Amino acid sequence: MMHRLPYPSDLTDAEWRRLEPLLPPPQPGGRPIKYPRREIVNAILYILRTGAAWRCPTTSRLIASSFTTIAPGARRASGRR
Repeated sequence: MMHRLPYPSDLTDAEWRRLEPLLPPPQPGGRPIKYPRREIVNAILYILRTGAAWRCPTTSRLIASSFTTIAPGARRASGRR
């Protein structure tokens, strides 16, 4: 687990226990997991809550990873390329 100060938008332990089983499992033969899934969800929730710019200096890699991990087909589904 990454050690950092919590943000108000972070999931509680109870919320994570309910959400974790709903996330798809990693694909076999795929890339190794670089960031904990809970931190990826926390990064998405932070952006949704704050409306911060996507290029945050401390979390930009984590945010970019969140879209390739959680929603790999989201850009195709939205019609973006």
